[in-house]
Amino acid sequence: MVFGPVIVSSFTLFIIDNLAAVLLLTICFKRMPSVSMVEWTGRHSIVYYFICGGVPLLISTASGHIGITYNGFFSVIPIYIIVYFTATIISWLAYRYLPAILSA
Repeated sequence: MVFGPVIVSSFTLFIIDNLAAVLLLTICFKRMPSVSMVEWTGRHSIVYYFICGGVPLLISTASGHIGITYNGFFSVIPIYIIVYFTATIISWLAYRYLPAILSA
């Protein structure tokens, strides 16, 4: 996927716009109620990051072998959910049985 270059006519306005967007998003996210699954994922994100290449590759290869193919955006959602829960199980197992490796 290729996106064209970002052409900025006013660098100052570009920086101000980005800072305003970050400030607005920060205010909005601080006012949102907490979601325990999202918080758990964030606290354990280092393990998710470590396995983020292998798990999606294995799940997509397995889904291709059983006949699930890409037919548009909505066909990806079930595979995404399977990848997320598989990565969550692996992360939980890693934190449960390998705490010495993961504690810094």
